Amino acid sequence: MSARIAILGKFPPTVGQVSTLNFWLAIGLKRLGHDVIVCSDSMSTVKDAVRAHTDESLARPPAELANIEVQYADIEDPTLYLPFANIEFTKFLSKSFAALKSFRPDVLLSHYLEPYALVGHFVAEALRIPHVITHAGTDAVRLCSDEAIAEVYREVAQKARRFVAKSRIAAERFGAALDGPRPAPYFPPSEYFQATDAPTTFRSLLTANLG
Repeated sequence: MSARIAILGKFPPTVGQVSTLNFWLAIGLKRLGHDVIVCSDSMSTVKDAVRAHTDESLARPPAELANIEVQYADIEDPTLYLPFANIEFTKFLSKSFAALKSFRPDVLLSHYLEPYALVGHFVAEALRIPHVITHAGTDAVRLCSDEAIAEVYREVAQKARRFVAKSRIAAERFGAALDGPRPAPYFPPSEYFQATDAPTTFRSLLTANLG
């Protein structure tokens, strides 16, 4: 069954394990016949230090070659400046909301709590889309060191159709089942973009949450 699937999270040209997994997951879902859109803040100026390069002619082709629609929150408008205000989150939220309102996904995957699950929560609630969250970072301890912030994360996790913890710490913090084991929390499993009848986690996770 073909589905329209949205992924919120890190993505090339941002480097790292999460970006790699999201990239291969998007490719795998596309190869299986699904329509895929990725919303990322990787081109934001605040992510300069973690990008592989800043040459946009080199930054965009990987997603284009895989026929994946990618929406980058890279708004650079000086009229949006507000004194003593950081609106990076709002810029990412607004770009993602506009893109997904048009795309109308059947399911939304937010990979990582901050800011992706928070943005995904707002979009999913507004558009009435099933929301799946996955988180592996052991930094969940630091993220939840402030009880008021932890309460927000717990609320978002509980409102999601499913929360998939890929580390024991994340499972304990959010009362979710541990999704494992695998060689590493962010290891890109080849079955997502090879055999169509292979047992999967993400593929079944996404397509099983369409109702």
